[in-house]
Amino acid sequence: MGASGGSATKLTEELNENQDIIFTPRQIAINVGMILFAPMPWQIHGFADGLAFFSNILLLFLAIRFGKKIDFTSVFQKYLIVICSLLIILLSYMTGNVGLILRQKTIILPFLFLFLFHRPPLLKTKTL
Repeated sequence: MGASGGSATKLTEELNENQDIIFTPRQIAINVGMILFAPMPWQIHGFADGLAFFSNILLLFLAIRFGKKIDFTSVFQKYLIVICSLLIILLSYMTGNVGLILRQKTIILPFLFLFLFHRPPLLKTKTL
């Protein structure tokens, strides 16, 4: 819930008051939103944050552009959906600051790119 060195999150402060807050649907949605979309435009304080925000916009563009061609009948695509979802939920609880979020997002990206860009092989028929 925060990196060592004193960078605790707002969630850490709320956990000290109420231990049951961590598994509420609201908190899960906030955590997932942070790992997918942080830094938000109002959180940009430097060039690195701006670059991270630009990469989020690029990732959103790729998801919209190639998400239309996803074949949900493929077992491999279903597997990638489950893996991405579980990784996002698991890693969202370790978001201490934006630097940690960006490093954790790189764990999800290979599975997300496989999900977006994988196309089933075309069947080749032999002609005699």
